[in-house]
Amino acid sequence: MKVRDDEEQLDEDEDEDNRTRQYTIERSGFACRVLEMGIIAYGAHTYEELKTIAPDRVYAFDMNVRMERLRRHVASLNDIPKMLAFEGLPITSPNGNLGRIAWIEVCIDLALARLTSVRDIALFLVVETFELDLKPHQVSFNKLQGLGLPEAVLDDVKALADVAIDLRGERNRRVHRGEMRKHGGADHVMIQSASVWEAMGMPPGNIDALPSAENHGETYSLSVRCRAIADELNVEFREVANEVMDATIRVIDSLSEHFEPRWKEKLSRSKLGLS
Repeated sequence: MKVRDDEEQLDEDEDEDNRTRQYTIERSGFACRVLEMGIIAYGAHTYEELKTIAPDRVYAFDMNVRMERLRRHVASLNDIPKMLAFEGLPITSPNGNLGRIAWIEVCIDLALARLTSVRDIALFLVVETFELDLKPHQVSFNKLQGLGLPEAVLDDVKALADVAIDLRGERNRRVHRGEMRKHGGADHVMIQSASVWEAMGMPPGNIDALPSAENHGETYSLSVRCRAIADELNVEFREVANEVMDATIRVIDSLSEHFEPRWKEKLSRSKLGLS
């Protein structure tokens, strides 16, 4: 009995960690190393001059730029749970008010954009590591597959891409076809309409007891129902973001063994050394 209790506690602790997890690439030692190496490129020489006299510094600088972009983008995922937990709805502004469902839609759009683009930014880090001569519009997983990269790296990149497939599908349906989620199931029309009326300053008199089309004879509060919708979205976001984060860290870590020999070879030709 004691063993089972301990296991249950571990499961609860893991669930709590997943709910409160902070997203950062600095879980990776290699990411931290590259982020710190960027400083060696600074000095009295221009970037163009460094290409000739210190190729190691140029390589470190270029890698640092890509890693920093990925770091900032991954860190921005932490904004989504905060936005979904926001309580001050509807939002008032000089340009008009923003209703509860409109805010939820903004959160979904932002979450989909940021989650799906993590893969794209990680691909540019792969390209930079192997110094591939590709134009930005050419960077894709399919393109990388045909360039003879190590299978282990491609496997990790594919795992990250696979996590994002469904997300990209929903993002494309929303952006290109205008297909939106129906929040609240059968009650979605009433929830949408009441949210608009409330934002306009004309909430229906029964806003805290709206009739349910989903459960006849029952009523619901708009604010309570929208809070439940946002909380469900937060759980969904956390699950996917955790998968994206783990896959991203694996991609970053897989690049370390390929970066080091390239950088050291360039260091051997440097006229500036590490000073």
